[in-house]
Amino acid sequence: DFRYGGIRPQDNPEASLYPLIADHIEKKVAETGKKVVVKGSSGGTINGYAFLMSQTQEWRQKHVMAFVAMSPVFGGTVSSINSVLHGWQVGGGDVGRCIGRSVAIHLPSVLWMWPHPGDGPGEWNKTEVLVQTPIRNYTAYDLDRLLVDVGLPATQLLYALEKNDLLGAFAPPMIDTYAYYGFGSTTAAGYSFKHNFSKETDGPDVCPPAEQTPMSRPWDDGDVTAPRRSCSRAQAWAKPHADAGLVLKNYGYKGQKHSGSCTVPECTKDYNCMMAKLQGKPPPAGCE
Repeated sequence: DFRYGGIRPQDNPEASLYPLIADHIEKKVAETGKKVVVKGSSGGTINGYAFLMSQTQEWRQKHVMAFVAMSPVFGGTVSSINSVLHGWQVGGGDVGRCIGRSVAIHLPSVLWMWPHPGDGPGEWNKTEVLVQTPIRNYTAYDLDRLLVDVGLPATQLLYALEKNDLLGAFAPPMIDTYAYYGFGSTTAAGYSFKHNFSKETDGPDVCPPAEQTPMSRPWDDGDVTAPRRSCSRAQAWAKPHADAGLVLKNYGYKGQKHSGSCTVPECTKDYNCMMAKLQGKPPPAGCE
């Protein structure tokens, strides 16, 4: 169940998905003699990464041919903060926004995608404001305090479980990896709110006022949904993969939108070349 995010209750047979996936892959590899390709898009990329890193490197190299990430969110997204503070639009108007918000505050996977604090690639440093109110600014280092101020203690507990997971260390998967992301589109770098947060205006039993404004920064373009720093974070694996003779193709395309498939011709060409290679088929025209 994708809603659990990175922390999974492994004692619950209905939730312990990773062992089930590993068992299924092992059976398929044994039956066919062929390794599998693990592919994810958007939030599915961090699910795929977390699954792979929950297995040993020996297991990954034995069973997985490649990891394919489309519109990855390896560093998190600012928009996921907005889903909790303002609402997640699942229908029309304020009704849809408020229903979405009432769901988002209980989903570990939403908190899993909150921006990662740090000074490394794909992270947010202590000077970058993500949420602004008349009396307080919040950076990626202040997100616990943010949840206290809005009066969401249960959501804060979920965030505490999710924030120090595998994406913090972001170790290289050490299998051939192909990532496809977009840049050059206006993407929210944060949100400014007209009111000061409180349990009365923003707690779990109310729908916050619809009065936020997206903020922008020149270096925080992306694919509309996720910023470039997060989508391109796989570049941090370039040296360890190269040293081990493994593939890392981290493709960025101007105008590519946040999607489970390519939305610009250059991406489509590269993706088709990659798939032909993995399937052992003759490459289409124009492939390297």
